[in-house]
Amino acid sequence: MPGIIGGPATGGYLDELSGYGIKKVIFCGGGGVLSKEIETGKLLLVTGAIRDEGFSYHYLKPSRIVYSSKPILKTMENYLDEKGISYLKGLVWTTDCYYRETKGLVERRKKEGALMVEMEQSACLAVAKFRHLSYGAILYAGDDVSSDIYDKRDWRKKGSVRYELVLLCKNLVLKF
Repeated sequence: MPGIIGGPATGGYLDELSGYGIKKVIFCGGGGVLSKEIETGKLLLVTGAIRDEGFSYHYLKPSRIVYSSKPILKTMENYLDEKGISYLKGLVWTTDCYYRETKGLVERRKKEGALMVEMEQSACLAVAKFRHLSYGAILYAGDDVSSDIYDKRDWRKKGSVRYELVLLCKNLVLKF
């Protein structure tokens, strides 16, 4: 059985954590790449999320994109650069309907600037803005949804990438 995923679950938990006094959060996870040129395990510093879900609209006024905090992004960039860690920087496409990344939708989201698709960032960014949290997100490149033929690229078996990402985020959140 898969773990709890999606904007309502993670956004809801983030809102609850803010009620317990949490002020700094870094999200780490995986996303599907919208271009096969992005290799499995490559890190993406999330600059914002295209809002293609419903949860975030309960926290923020309607807009196409919810952006990450520029000061938090700069802090994260500086840390990654200082440590010599290679990464991409860009938008993600948040949708709450997995397995529906059709070729047409992928092409449209790429034209809007998305590099990956995932299910949580617009919700988490919305809650973070609403609750005034210091929030950042790093994703690693997982499966490839860029063509008609789905390529899982064994992304769930990249345990060392996932472990290293958690350790990175543990240290990085202390810099906020």
